[in-house]
Amino acid sequence: MNVKQWNNATQREKAEYLLGNDVVLKTLTSMRADAKVNDPEPCITVFTAHVGIVQITEPCDTRLEALEQAVETLRNWKKELEKESK
Repeated sequence: MNVKQWNNATQREKAEYLLGNDVVLKTLTSMRADAKVNDPEPCITVFTAHVGIVQITEPCDTRLEALEQAVETLRNWKKELEKESK
């Protein structure tokens, strides 16, 4: 699914897409905005979970937190899909 298809998809199509594809964890490491020269820890690393083109979590401090958010997000989409099917 591309961005245009996602934007035009129904809630049901979005739920089916999210529930039918793999979750991928991505890592982003970047320089902290307040980092100084010779700072012992100038970088910050965050983790996000994605299904295809869709980021399904907020940036998280740990992989575990990102996975937990992803599971909760997908459970909510599954509940919505089940409600719509009734």
